[in-house]
Amino acid sequence: ESHQSIAVLFFRLLSQPVSATKEAIMAPKTQDGAAAYGSLGATAATPTEESPLAPKKASPSSDVLIKTQSSFWEDAKEFREGSIPHSMVLALVIGIVCGVAAWIYYSILFWVLEYVWHELPQKIIVGVWPEWAYVYWIPIVGFTMAIGVGLTVVYMGEPGDLPYTIKCVHESAYIAMDHVMPMVCASQFSIVGGGSLGPEAPLVAICAALGGYISRVVFKQTQRNLIRKHTLMGMASALAAFFGCPLGGSLFALEVNSRFGVEYFEHTIEAIFAGEVCLIVFRGLARLPIEPIWEIVPDKLTGSDPLSCVYGLIVGLLGALVAYGFAKMHQRVMAFFAMFDLTPARSDLAIRRALLGAVVVVGLGMIVPHTMFWGEFEFDTISTLTPASTLEHIWPTAGLFGFELS
Repeated sequence: ESHQSIAVLFFRLLSQPVSATKEAIMAPKTQDGAAAYGSLGATAATPTEESPLAPKKASPSSDVLIKTQSSFWEDAKEFREGSIPHSMVLALVIGIVCGVAAWIYYSILFWVLEYVWHELPQKIIVGVWPEWAYVYWIPIVGFTMAIGVGLTVVYMGEPGDLPYTIKCVHESAYIAMDHVMPMVCASQFSIVGGGSLGPEAPLVAICAALGGYISRVVFKQTQRNLIRKHTLMGMASALAAFFGCPLGGSLFALEVNSRFGVEYFEHTIEAIFAGEVCLIVFRGLARLPIEPIWEIVPDKLTGSDPLSCVYGLIVGLLGALVAYGFAKMHQRVMAFFAMFDLTPARSDLAIRRALLGAVVVVGLGMIVPHTMFWGEFEFDTISTLTPASTLEHIWPTAGLFGFELS
């Protein structure tokens, strides 16, 4: 019995701090206002002082979890920062603003593309130049637009790129608004000149900056995580609008911030909702249907078999190999540019850098016109092996040697 008593006493001595801590956390506030919630040093006021070795009586309040969350209607009434109603209102505003911005960008881009590559040649070239000289319209437009890109960098500043956007999301949670206009001008010049950079990446940076601006300036947000959430809403809105798919576009905007999948997964629902809103606004203003971009075969794929998964694996590995080769080539190209001090750090040499890049783009475009522009409209011609005359933007479509896919 003595051994059992010593064991019980020793057990109670070991368990006493845990009980005291639990009491301190669960105890209500005392009369003098001393904080008992969450304060490990606070103790509940009791009328009598009990021995610490005495057995503890069960308290009804200690078995009940304290309510720490408010209801949806309470959050909506007080418009609490970070709550679901607050996030939905921000997503609605950001989606609408980004939808309008994407529509303006889209309208200007496609009007300029139509004018530069179709209307203008019909006015000043066709019937005036000899037919064999038509192909030289490609380098005229390409190098002119490259100069426009360089002048934008020199006089308006570096527009940044997707890695810069991701860096800003991680570090400061927003993109400064002074990058918006340089990105608008540089990307428009690049796309109209036949560059492979499409409108999606520039719009990601533009709408991300708009989302962060609305968060910080309009709604006066100061918490970094909330500002980052609203910036990601802008990124998701841009991709959802131009991809025509709110789920895929929004998830891509979240995935692109990390090599290991969706990093800021807690913002997924709000980002998808903002993408839905932006898609509706953009497609409605642009009078575009919400449908697949490409119509490759008339018969839809209704089923598959396990062997097709193996084929998909092989194609995926080949794609990864091509991506690896592209990354290595990019590293070598940047090293080549660095040899001539043509890195982004030298903005005063931006025109030379743009012209050097245009040599490759224009040279390939004159030989194989299918390589011009960002591929969204060219893919139908390439995948179905239809004549080059069906290419959407470039003129003349035959190029220098009349290249055709067969």
